[in-house]
Amino acid sequence: RWFAEKFLKGEGGGDPCGQLFKRYQLCVQKAIKEKDIPIEGLEFMGPSKGKTENSS
Repeated sequence: RWFAEKFLKGEGGGDPCGQLFKRYQLCVQKAIKEKDIPIEGLEFMGPSKGKTENSS
């Protein structure tokens, strides 16, 4: 919906998935706590991890 109503009309600014992603993060964090999943010592990938600047 965002793509058709905003992006195609040139109103592509902002973060259309920000709130959805935040809800997803909270859901995952809650499940990790409820299931008592140990996450200490795990490596997490950030936006630049695993990528090189010159990758094509």
